[in-house]
Amino acid sequence: MKILVPLDGSPLAETALPVALGLAQRWRGGLTLVRVVDEKLETLWESLSPAPLRESEREVAALYVDHHRRKLQGVPCEAYSPLGSPAETLAEQARELGCQLICLASHGRSGMERWLLGSVAEKLLQVSPCPMLVVKQSTPGIEDGFAHVLVDHDGERSASRVVHKLAPFLKNNGKPPRVHVLRASGTALSRDADEETVQFYLNSLERELHQHQVDGAEMKGNASIHGGDM
Repeated sequence: MKILVPLDGSPLAETALPVALGLAQRWRGGLTLVRVVDEKLETLWESLSPAPLRESEREVAALYVDHHRRKLQGVPCEAYSPLGSPAETLAEQARELGCQLICLASHGRSGMERWLLGSVAEKLLQVSPCPMLVVKQSTPGIEDGFAHVLVDHDGERSASRVVHKLAPFLKNNGKPPRVHVLRASGTALSRDADEETVQFYLNSLERELHQHQVDGAEMKGNASIHGGDM
């Protein structure tokens, strides 16, 4: 298992490193650290900065990822600092290097700041060739896995595939982890659904869960009677 970790030079982005390291150790895999030098900034540098300063910025990016590569112990680790558009370049790197997972920290921007700066995570989600794990700043290390996992199921086959990929993330300490599958979109129940319809829906979801069981986990299906299509 090879995991790509995008870095941008900020301490917040680096919070994904312990989580990625824990997963790599758990899967006996490796890490790929990538800091993209934004090509839009490169265009700006060409008009405002002398060539030595532009080259210095690229060198800083290369030194930065190499510094973190040398700090990470116990798993194979490689580092890259390509030039390009962040989301597209990260997706291309993941594809070319054969990465099976992208693990990145979310900046959690909102309002005007998010509108102005955009979200690399959201853009990357649209073009990524592999699954993504978005880490919040408060996410603990997961060397032991997660005890409770919530899956938002929209009724599509692709959503069912998510359940199959959960096994490596689950705790394995003698007590079965719990996987809650919430049918919250797609063909969700209408607001005025009666009790019989709700029970039929839940029974259908339970049968569906049985087909996509995760070994060693307690599976539970839930359906909301308050939503329409979402």
